[in-house]
Amino acid sequence: MSPLVIQHCNCTVILQAQNKQTGILAAAKVIDTKTEEELEDYMVEIDILASCDHENIVKLLDAFYYESKLWVSRGRVLWSDYVSSVSSIIRSIQGKLLN
Repeated sequence: MSPLVIQHCNCTVILQAQNKQTGILAAAKVIDTKTEEELEDYMVEIDILASCDHENIVKLLDAFYYESKLWVSRGRVLWSDYVSSVSSIIRSIQGKLLN
């Protein structure tokens, strides 16, 4: 079975991934790095993501370099969860505007 491609652009592909042990779904950003400088730029992004601990930021699960590709695994956001969150925010704003 081939992996589900969530998004594809230039040198980056985002795949749906699943942890074989826990079954947890994740989004795996696979980046084809061509230079060491490019890899260093992505390492800054990874360091920032690793230091973030907030309910509104998708958590970094893992990052590794394999066969000239950088793999960055983040928690998977389901569309239904996203719509539910946005709807909740809109209701909250509407309530404040009406009061």
